[in-house]
Amino acid sequence: MLSQALAGVRVVELCNYVAGPLVGLVLADMGAEVTKLERLEGGDDGRLLPPFLDGDGYFFTECNRNKRSVALDITSDAGRDLTRKLIAKADVVLDNFRFGVMDRLGLSYDTLSKDNPRLIACSVTGFGEGNAYASRPGYDPILQAMSGLMLVTGFEGNPPARVGPSVVDKTAAIWAACGVVSALYERERTGKGQQLNVSLLGAAVHIMTQDIFRYLATGQDPKRQGGAGFGGGPAGSFLAGDGRWVQIAVGNDRIYRRFCEAIGRPELEDPRYEKMAGRVEHAAELGQLVTDIFATGPAAEWLSRLSRLGVPCGPVNTVSDFVADPVIQEEFLFSCRRGTGHDVPQVRTPLTADEAEGPRLPPPRLGEHTEEVLAKDLGLSGEEVAGLRATGVIA
Repeated sequence: MLSQALAGVRVVELCNYVAGPLVGLVLADMGAEVTKLERLEGGDDGRLLPPFLDGDGYFFTECNRNKRSVALDITSDAGRDLTRKLIAKADVVLDNFRFGVMDRLGLSYDTLSKDNPRLIACSVTGFGEGNAYASRPGYDPILQAMSGLMLVTGFEGNPPARVGPSVVDKTAAIWAACGVVSALYERERTGKGQQLNVSLLGAAVHIMTQDIFRYLATGQDPKRQGGAGFGGGPAGSFLAGDGRWVQIAVGNDRIYRRFCEAIGRPELEDPRYEKMAGRVEHAAELGQLVTDIFATGPAAEWLSRLSRLGVPCGPVNTVSDFVADPVIQEEFLFSCRRGTGHDVPQVRTPLTADEAEGPRLPPPRLGEHTEEVLAKDLGLSGEEVAGLRATGVIA
């Protein structure tokens, strides 16, 4: 896991599904104390989406370790009052509501910063603020479609293809986490908090910059490349003689020479293919030659020969293949034991540090820490907590 650089930082999270909760996860893995406020009925929507792991949806299990769960009715006066008091004691508040919802709940940054001038508020919205799209709901597939991502993915002639994982959500989350950490650092100098906004729209633009610049350079929409991409080539997925696919990415002239040596075909080092521009010009012809060559041997042999000479390559895996890889098992996969006594799987974040620490908390059950948080953070008595529960403000 990450070092505990954010130990002592308090975060209040009002987030659902992926983009917002992933911001909280990154901060929590860095040592922040994250309190997640959830609806009384169902909680985070990610809990409800099958398949389930120990009773919670896989979206929730993925993004919510190292957090405390408080179940409350934020639409009630008492629930808003508790929320505001928790945020007043926090360093950071996260939300991924539609633009304007925090204001309607009486939780605008102007209001919250009067209670806590050092507060950093970070919103992950669909379309940002102050533009014609700001009030629209935004989800990852919508932004994949609008940005052009679905029409540069897959193969020419096929319907639009969504990239499987929630890449727009996750890109937005990483930018938001970077923003929060930067704002905390800035606060050390100024003593003041600030308001941050990261949009799925902005994340989609960031993902598409390579294709945007390609369009600006040529005036033409980028064509769908299947598994090849726009590198110098040869690049793409090639079917080996045993029916397994091998992905290669020959990104420069030096690698190309090593590639020719690895496959035992020095004759491919001719003037047409010697330079990157020539390989791009003759990509279809060169690709067919490589296709014919790879069909003569098994995938493991090609991967061994290419890897030995430092040619970028890898097997085209199924998810189950990837999860079974010993390196992935050792470096990234682990499990947490919940209060139910059941273990749930987890995936480590990619950033590691010398001073590392394992997970402190498994993904919480809905409302698991309500009483603990209200007592510890707000100083409420048992009787006060019981009264709030009896009136349906908390669970």
